[in-house]
Amino acid sequence: ATVQQLMTQWIEAAPTSNAAQQQQLVALLATYANSNLPTNWATPLVEWLKQATADIQLAIANQLTDLKLSDSAELNATLIELASSADDEVTRLQFLAALPINALVASPKLEQALLSALESGDAAIDIEDTSSSTAALSSAAMAAMQRVRLSSDSGRQLLQSLPQQSARHLPLVVEAISRVGDDGLDAELLRQLTELPAARTLAEGQVLNLYRSRSSTLQQAAQAAVTAMSRPASDVQEKIDAVLSQLKPGDPMRGLQLFRSSKTACSGCHKLGYVGGEIGPDLTHIGSSRTRPALLEAILFPSARLEQSYQSTKILTHDGQVYNGLITQHLSPTQFVMQLSADKTVVLSTDDVERQEVSEVSIMPSGLADLLTLDELSDLMSILESAK
Repeated sequence: ATVQQLMTQWIEAAPTSNAAQQQQLVALLATYANSNLPTNWATPLVEWLKQATADIQLAIANQLTDLKLSDSAELNATLIELASSADDEVTRLQFLAALPINALVASPKLEQALLSALESGDAAIDIEDTSSSTAALSSAAMAAMQRVRLSSDSGRQLLQSLPQQSARHLPLVVEAISRVGDDGLDAELLRQLTELPAARTLAEGQVLNLYRSRSSTLQQAAQAAVTAMSRPASDVQEKIDAVLSQLKPGDPMRGLQLFRSSKTACSGCHKLGYVGGEIGPDLTHIGSSRTRPALLEAILFPSARLEQSYQSTKILTHDGQVYNGLITQHLSPTQFVMQLSADKTVVLSTDDVERQEVSEVSIMPSGLADLLTLDELSDLMSILESAK
């Protein structure tokens, strides 16, 4: 028997296996991350989920989040039922995050729970403090929002919250609204993006990709929105000089709090001291290697001067999708992972790639200064200059 056939047999037998064997099988599911779930696993997974203990149910759901699931009405219904009966909000959202992408929830109660969790978790919390209940709720809400398809009513409610969304959550919110598939809702979304300062942090390719297969009217509206949100490169030095003259003596402690907050999400990609991500350059000693104008330029215009070791790659796929990001991992000779932002990755196959080239656009979002007050920008500059 092949390994896949053995896995099928083990999943079918899982409901009658002991706890240790079930835990081992959950761990084996993790080895299929970023792979397509075999269609003949859906039914035995449903039986396993229905008969498993609560902790095993949640463990299975967490593994499904990392798998590419084909749409299975039976599996979807089971996960939605588990979400509906969950005792706490985080668990409820974790079951929703196990659904295949674009799965319709069709439950006003669950959709409201998701929107409420996203709203409560979008405060300027420390994004490195994953131990807090607020951070756990926010993380679960973001994972679920990437998978589910909301109703038009929930989509409109989410659109109303657009001005309050942080730069960290905005890409997920825009994608969730577009996934509803309501042309009128999308037209209003694209109109609002042109007036929203935080929208300047969105990647151009992301917005265009969302509407590539939609009506020509929406495609044109998406292109117009992207054009309106783009900044001309000619005013870089003029803008830097103007802001430099307005900066105040900042507070590095407040600056560190801002660096680690969801408002800027800087530490999602950059390490400063002992905490932070490793997607972008380590900023622990940045104050000793960059001048004040150079630091400000990196914040205001991240694509103006790219570090060679963090140069992005631009990929065009055969189906017309455009991705801009960092290739962070090769899963096999034909599969690789691209980091598109702090919270979003995509797994691509070399067979999907029509053209690959060096990109002149950083994955660090532009327009960050539009989200910050002058005092906040001064504080952020203060901590970066103090990092020596």
